[in-house]
Amino acid sequence: MPISDKRCNELTEMFTDATLDNALDAIEWLVHVQDFAKLDKTVEETIYALKDICGIKQDDPETKPFDKIFAMFAHAKASGLDWPKIVLGTDLNVTLAMNKNGIINITNGERYGTPSNVWYGRISPPNGTVCANLDIRGNLPDGQTDTIKNLLKAFDANPTIAAKLYGHQTGSCMFCARKLTNPQSVTVGYGPICAANYNLPHGDRKNVSRATVKEIGQMEIDV
Repeated sequence: MPISDKRCNELTEMFTDATLDNALDAIEWLVHVQDFAKLDKTVEETIYALKDICGIKQDDPETKPFDKIFAMFAHAKASGLDWPKIVLGTDLNVTLAMNKNGIINITNGERYGTPSNVWYGRISPPNGTVCANLDIRGNLPDGQTDTIKNLLKAFDANPTIAAKLYGHQTGSCMFCARKLTNPQSVTVGYGPICAANYNLPHGDRKNVSRATVKEIGQMEIDV
């Protein structure tokens, strides 16, 4: 059931002079109690469409916290990796690994159940319109908590740049832990097989642009 032109015009007129907050309140009300709730769309998708009709600036609905990370793990599993993991680095050796329930555990990379294994927290997977949720262990020192959050934020913002930075800093691939020896992979920061497994670009010289170098420098400051 498409939104009729008449209804579009009514909405546009309704929100022409509305403040942002009032417009959003009205939109959400319409979604839940009016005919828009009958559309074959999620509430989030419908709200996004209505905001677009009203000319309200909004973020890309496809970009939600940790969506990229979960998509990378899903791609890795579809590529045949039973236990994919991603090492984000620092002295804490922050490592992400997905369990059979789709939860991403954040650890120091040591084998589960061993005395040296440290569990930092988890990222619960998104559920419908509910975004993924980060849960950092409550008794970690503030410095460690901030480090982990900054690493996750940087990686989630741009996995390609974060992987490149890790490879340049350590000389190893953050996905398979192998030492980078191929000149192309040394430049990119990870190997072609891992690029395919995690759906990342490889060998595109455009990735080494001035803008990218600037982002890497900023990431080094942030992390």
